[in-house]
Amino acid sequence: MEITVGYAAGFIALALFIVQLWCPTIVTFILASILRDKETAATWSVAARAVLSSHWPFMLRAESSSRSHVRTAVYLASISLPTITVITAVTSVVTPIGLYEDVRPSRKITTPSFAYAGDPSAFGLATGPRLNHTFTRVCGNPAPVTCPGETDVSVLEGARITENGSYPFGLKSRVSDSVISVFSSGTSGARTTVSNFFDIEWRQLTWVRSLVADPVYDNGTARSAGRFQQIDSSILQNEYKVVEGLIVDAKDGGLGFRNHTLPTGLPLGAEWTEDILFIEPQTECVNTNLTIEFTVTTETPSYSNKTVGASTGIRDLVLTDRGGFSELNRTYPLFPFDRDNSQTNPELRIRAYKAAWLSNVYAALVLNVTNSLGNTNYSKSWSYMTSSMDKTFPLSVLSSVTDDQYNKLSITTTFGDYLNFMDLSKPEVYPNPEKLTRANFSSINILCEGAGGGDRANYTNIFVSCYQIRGAPTRVDGGYEGTLEAGSRWTSPILTCATALKASIKTVRFQTDGHSTNISTLRATQIAPKEYASPDKYPIWGIENSNAWLRDVVPIWGIISKAYENLPGIKALQQPSIYLPGSRGAFSARTGSLSSLQMEVNLPAAQFPFAALEALSTDEAVYHGYVSDYTGVGSMSMLQRWRELGRTAETAGQIINLIWTDISTSAVCGSRGVLGRRNAEPPEAHAKIHVRPVRRQVRYRLAFAIPALILAVIALLVTVAAGVIACFRGARIRHVHRALRQSSTGRLVTSLIGPPGESDLKMGSKEWSVKNGAREVDLSSLVPLMVSGLKNDSDSGWGDQEEFRGGASSDGYSSLKERPAVTVTDTTTTPLQQYDDDGTGYVYNGQNNQGYAAVSSSGVSATTSSTVTPDPPAPQVVPLQWVMYQGEPYLYYPHQTQKN
Repeated sequence: MEITVGYAAGFIALALFIVQLWCPTIVTFILASILRDKETAATWSVAARAVLSSHWPFMLRAESSSRSHVRTAVYLASISLPTITVITAVTSVVTPIGLYEDVRPSRKITTPSFAYAGDPSAFGLATGPRLNHTFTRVCGNPAPVTCPGETDVSVLEGARITENGSYPFGLKSRVSDSVISVFSSGTSGARTTVSNFFDIEWRQLTWVRSLVADPVYDNGTARSAGRFQQIDSSILQNEYKVVEGLIVDAKDGGLGFRNHTLPTGLPLGAEWTEDILFIEPQTECVNTNLTIEFTVTTETPSYSNKTVGASTGIRDLVLTDRGGFSELNRTYPLFPFDRDNSQTNPELRIRAYKAAWLSNVYAALVLNVTNSLGNTNYSKSWSYMTSSMDKTFPLSVLSSVTDDQYNKLSITTTFGDYLNFMDLSKPEVYPNPEKLTRANFSSINILCEGAGGGDRANYTNIFVSCYQIRGAPTRVDGGYEGTLEAGSRWTSPILTCATALKASIKTVRFQTDGHSTNISTLRATQIAPKEYASPDKYPIWGIENSNAWLRDVVPIWGIISKAYENLPGIKALQQPSIYLPGSRGAFSARTGSLSSLQMEVNLPAAQFPFAALEALSTDEAVYHGYVSDYTGVGSMSMLQRWRELGRTAETAGQIINLIWTDISTSAVCGSRGVLGRRNAEPPEAHAKIHVRPVRRQVRYRLAFAIPALILAVIALLVTVAAGVIACFRGARIRHVHRALRQSSTGRLVTSLIGPPGESDLKMGSKEWSVKNGAREVDLSSLVPLMVSGLKNDSDSGWGDQEEFRGGASSDGYSSLKERPAVTVTDTTTTPLQQYDDDGTGYVYNGQNNQGYAAVSSSGVSATTSSTVTPDPPAPQVVPLQWVMYQGEPYLYYPHQTQKN
């Protein structure tokens, strides 16, 4: 456990509490030891206060802590004092524990200067210098054509597939300044941190010389082009990462573009937010309700056309109908895509469903589960269904297949590849009465994606890539999934997915601790869509709307200024985000692919998003080896993550998003930040960022305040009770004075056995101290004795000024003589003292030298005089009483037989 300031304060409070408990107890013990039996009345009062307020009465079960014969209200009030003391002690220990020191952003806002922060990781080292590279672009397939927005002259002749061109002045690959200016206008000079199309750069750049044999470009000289190498992988980190030029969303997938800078002059760092351009894949998946199942074996089964053959370590490989055939909807999903609204709703789930439906239908035809849809009037369609729920269909295995080729994740753009019906090395094991080939399954791609090279390059045709996923296998026999044990049975779901790419602005919250000038201390703590005050605050996105063929161009897009929203050849959309235009089938013709490790041009924002989608096909990646192995074959942790995400169609799309993000992180970086593009803009163009400097602050954990809250409630209740009593019972401070006088030990003794008139419970404290404080009281006997201030009349049986200890008796009391008979004349001015003599009750009235009066069962007869001449009894253990005799106070010992 870490010892915080709060815990230290709590330990100190505990130690002080122990000392506070121990020292008074020991001091009281010492006081009791040095206290003599004979002390002044004032000494007894002071000593009583100390002893009774200590813990000794409770520990020794003294009568001051007894419950017997105590009025309930008084007992509750008295017992509340130690209870509150205990709660206070606990509070004093527990409450400070909640204190801790934290380094947190303050509420104060400042606008510091920023400075570039490099990346010491592999991403920083692998990001090459920009040098004098320029943005380049080539258009046309197969013959080069003038790119949209450029002024070069090109003349095409012939059909589209075989056309030839003439170029009187040649073609330039460099993107013109006018095009860059238009598609950068929304952020140029705007003092913003939002990147634009031309702020995205390849992490590595190179020079290429007409890779597609286009000598008409640049007079045959080399041009700038991007280069790709996988740098590192963060696929399993599930966090927001900051690397050179990027904010990587490894949780949900997506890249934010920022040339990283840090605020200066803040030793503890700061927190702030920035608006950042993000490109992110969005994927929807649909379960085909078909699964691949197999059993692991160490045997070498023989091949037959009924069972699986080859030494693969796999046997009983089957396709299982989980409703994909038997419960298939028999209506063709027309679902025409709403192209006009594709920028707001790409209908990805509809696309994935169409791909799943077509894939299942084609597979059913191959397996002769049902009949063809191809007859003229469809009257014979679905005329039979040979499958049922959980029915299995044996599958062929390619001769080169090994067991780990099924114990992995598979992502492919080849639908129906699980059938392996083109393995010509083995006899046909599927009926396939319609003689379907891969070409039939290939049509699924264009029907799902919605656009191809023969469609127009405009804002309505967005880039969509469709995939078939075979999920990482899960064990169905309940065994451990970490190893492929012999005899274990496994299953993999088959899903179809559709992915589009969205560009938007997001608000990123940053934190830095100020301990370093590089980005090792920079963290992205939150990424959220930017909030706009109203629709007219949305950015204006411009999309190249040339209506050229998608096979010829990849449209440029970007945030534009309002001045260009009506420019010919540009479609302006004022909305929070856009989906990138293009076509997967025509993408690589003029841009290149990551598999070549070298692109053909330098137009990264129009290349990398699509190239990464193309590269994430796991079969292709493994075959070419240019990206990491995302299948999970070589990584148990990766395989387990894919296994969890692939369990449902709702989470399976995350697999594509994360792989795309991981590949793209190595490909590109952002060049715009607080200091402008490439940190090269003048100060007046720098973005003004408001930051909250980090300060050391004392914080508190509220759970530790519970005892304090309880104590506060008790204090409030006690205060309210005191107020109520003061209002309705007339309680005042004088009542406290009275209680103090009534509970003072010295005052009680002098008032009860002292001379009448010298001490009482109404006498002021100062007056009592002057008159009685010095009187010595002996408490060594069974009853208190006053040992000073007495009149001398020992011959008559009255006490004198000497201590009564002895005399005629041996029990410590004086032997008193018989008093003469007297007549009662006044029984009302002084208290009457009652005693027994031979069983007869008498009272003594000491006023005016009077004597005894008879006592009857009905009380004292005040008008009757009687003579009392008792014989002096043996001295008894009874209290001594003060009486008035001849106008002076005397200590009287009544002769009686009443037991004390």
